[in-house]
Amino acid sequence: MKNNNVYVTPNIDFWSAQELDKIEAKMSGGSGGGGNPNILIINRSNTIIPNSTDMVTGSGVVSDGLITFEVLVSITGSVFNANKSITWRTTSPSIVATLVRADTTTNAYGMATASFHLRNNATCNPSFIAEATIGSLTGRNTIQPNVPTLYDSLFYCTWYITCDENEKNANGTYRYTGAQTTKPGLGGKTYKADFLADVVMNGSGRASDGSFVKYVVDTWSTQAPTTAIGTTPEPNKTIAVDYNMIPRNTTYARYGHIRIVSNSKDYKAEDSGGAINAFRIDIYHGYGHGFPDNFYSAVQYKGINTWGAKNHFAENDMNMVNILKESEFPKPKVEWYSNDDLMCGYINKQLTLQQRLTITVIDRKHICHDLEMGSAALHLEDISFYDDDTVAIEAYINPSLRERVIFDLTSNKKKITHYGYGFAIDGDDIYYVQAPQHFCGIVGSNRLVKNDEVIMETPKNVVIYGNIVIDTKTINITIRNENGELPKRQDITLDKSKIIKSTTNLYYKVVIEGE
Repeated sequence: MKNNNVYVTPNIDFWSAQELDKIEAKMSGGSGGGGNPNILIINRSNTIIPNSTDMVTGSGVVSDGLITFEVLVSITGSVFNANKSITWRTTSPSIVATLVRADTTTNAYGMATASFHLRNNATCNPSFIAEATIGSLTGRNTIQPNVPTLYDSLFYCTWYITCDENEKNANGTYRYTGAQTTKPGLGGKTYKADFLADVVMNGSGRASDGSFVKYVVDTWSTQAPTTAIGTTPEPNKTIAVDYNMIPRNTTYARYGHIRIVSNSKDYKAEDSGGAINAFRIDIYHGYGHGFPDNFYSAVQYKGINTWGAKNHFAENDMNMVNILKESEFPKPKVEWYSNDDLMCGYINKQLTLQQRLTITVIDRKHICHDLEMGSAALHLEDISFYDDDTVAIEAYINPSLRERVIFDLTSNKKKITHYGYGFAIDGDDIYYVQAPQHFCGIVGSNRLVKNDEVIMETPKNVVIYGNIVIDTKTINITIRNENGELPKRQDITLDKSKIIKSTTNLYYKVVIEGE
């Protein structure tokens, strides 16, 4: 397509130099080998999703619920345009595209490149007008990326589940063995007591007869689990994401779709949680444990569309995908050490498979301590070594909840357990966030907690996101308004001296052993 002496070749990055020479020769009416001084060829390389763009307020790659790209555009001219000054711009509105970097001079072959940041639009058909000028020669064309784009950082991929009353351990014994009991709202039906205890942590469980049990803020029911946007989670399809990194769109049952390169599987972003932030994806495994190991992977964004339908991001750059798939991605952290490297902690896989998540800590005397986390804990997140006899272990339960346990190594017993996420230590105080039970369909209503008292609660649809930062006078948090299609982020600073303790109850009680 010719327009103002500029030719657009959207997929020219797959053509050989000889083919380009033939194309230029055909356009110029010649036989190649020198080119036409009145012809510039604009071609688009494969696009990427940068860690952040100038279109996004704060960190992330999503602007008003729509993803932003970086697009490399190049000008292939001829020797007649070699070593000449070139200027670039876009006539598209700044909300659509911005120029971020560009060559100011063509090379010896008359070539130059420019990078633009491009914002997706509601029809998933992003495009912008690129313009280049060399001397008196100016051309412009509409550039539209039409391949899936790759994030330029790897994602840490973990798993979450719905607990299963019939689940068996690796040794064949049943995971839940408690006495039968019932709760108000369950119609008199009985369940194993330790299974119901895990339902309180997970928010949902599948009973031995295949029916469901749900727990939300002191209320029991027999409803099925739901995601943050109200859908039913699908095993190995549903993912929980940070909406600042992977967008979601709920209109007409549309989702942000991604492909995890390392396993070549496609997923839909229909769940979230305050404990999922930045480059992390939580994959819904289904019922019971038995999930694969956590892993790192490159991720492709495939657009927002109806599940299974093709759109402008449906064609894969298979060369790039295959290269990445064969790459050696970094392995998740498996060992934690004290500052002096004289104490160490790691997951005891043998004991974990037989019962529940168990962490082995080796102290300074080389004595091993097997420390068992709560039944709902799935993944080890962190180990803090306080002193010779005290460690704090943080474990992951689901996208909205973590468990933090302080252990006494002289007895291998728990001293105190907190439930929440974003744990921050400030002297003898601990700050963290509690959210309503996962799978309940409630978004927001998060409670900021100091020790065992609520000091702030967010409105409905407002989530406290990520970690808490504490300094001498203030508490710093980030909130995200997830109302509708357009999540908005805002940094909040609270003055410690003006904190008023609330009479609001905790979603999860602090457990102090012996009390």
